[in-house]
Amino acid sequence: MRSSTMFNRRVTLDDYECDELVPIEDLSLSFKEVPRPDHSMSPMELCSFDDFATTLVVDSILTDPTHKMFERKRYVKQDERTAARAVMRTFLDDQDWAKAIYGILKLRSVRGFLSGLPANKHCEFRDHIVRFLNMFHADSGFTIKECTRYAAEGHKGAKLVTTRPFFRGDKIDRLSGVVCLLTDAEEEAILTPGVNDFSVMYSTRKRCATLWLGPGAYINHDCKPTCEFVSHGSTAHIRVRVLVL
Repeated sequence: MRSSTMFNRRVTLDDYECDELVPIEDLSLSFKEVPRPDHSMSPMELCSFDDFATTLVVDSILTDPTHKMFERKRYVKQDERTAARAVMRTFLDDQDWAKAIYGILKLRSVRGFLSGLPANKHCEFRDHIVRFLNMFHADSGFTIKECTRYAAEGHKGAKLVTTRPFFRGDKIDRLSGVVCLLTDAEEEAILTPGVNDFSVMYSTRKRCATLWLGPGAYINHDCKPTCEFVSHGSTAHIRVRVLVL
């Protein structure tokens, strides 16, 4: 990881009270490039975190907006979209994690959103941003590009593509998904068939619907898949099934 010269101190979440707003300088330092697999997000929180992340990270690179759980909700103002695009252009060039995280978290809409959440959620929001930043990091082995394959998306979707070879059995370390089990009530409250049910699976073991978001949600269906989904409870990783060049 390329170090940043912006900050020079390390902190932990223990330094803050549950209802205290964690300084963005601290959130920008105390992260891991591959976030921890467990989380405490509710389905509703995951939806909002994911929509924010795709808006600020993915949509800042691609021409058209990508999938959203709450399509009608506007998370950021136009000037913040412009600022996010500048942050992502810089990240593509210098790969400076701390500077990119700081640039995104300092946006006023993000700060306003986080102000209503406890301190541990600030870290989980930051981690979700990091999951998406990995899509544009040179070490990830994959990235995201526009996809015009699916009519249901108006031929304006997105797809994940590899940037280096992967072999059978390889784990794509920086590509992950976040899983939340849905109760019947949550499924009814959150999902609209044909609108935002693009990444829902049924767990035969848990006997309920499972919401699957994060970068892994951009994996497109194929009758001859090259990779497979490996669940770890609250997260999942992607394992290669056949040689990918």
